[in-house]
Amino acid sequence: MHPFIFDSSIIPQGFILPQSYINLVIEKNLPEIEPWFFLSYDMGSSLYYYGSLLIKYPDQPLLPFAIIHDKSGFYNKGMIVLACFDTTDCSKNPCVRSYDFSTPNQSPWENICYDDFNDWLHAAKIESHHYKIDKAEANKEL
Repeated sequence: MHPFIFDSSIIPQGFILPQSYINLVIEKNLPEIEPWFFLSYDMGSSLYYYGSLLIKYPDQPLLPFAIIHDKSGFYNKGMIVLACFDTTDCSKNPCVRSYDFSTPNQSPWENICYDDFNDWLHAAKIESHHYKIDKAEANKEL
């Protein structure tokens, strides 16, 4: 299976995906950071969420690259959370914004923002560690 990296023809002109993200995807070296999952091998979901966010924020497009969709409801009551590159940041290392579908009236510009992909990845690894501990504890109680 080949990775899906957004084609430059559908993303805003001047936006550049960070090299650290591209390297992880191309090298198939994606860390396991449950409940987060990278969208790079799911072109359909990547395009669906990109299109949904374009409709909602046409002047400030967000490019989703990771998702949380915990159908068990353990995390965020099962609501989707997206990690997205802010395509208005045309640096070579754009900031990452979260979009939480459980607070649909709240814009991503009011939610958590990370300086860049590496900052987000570091936070996602910590979040994953805590999620796995909490989930294991919850399963013990059942």
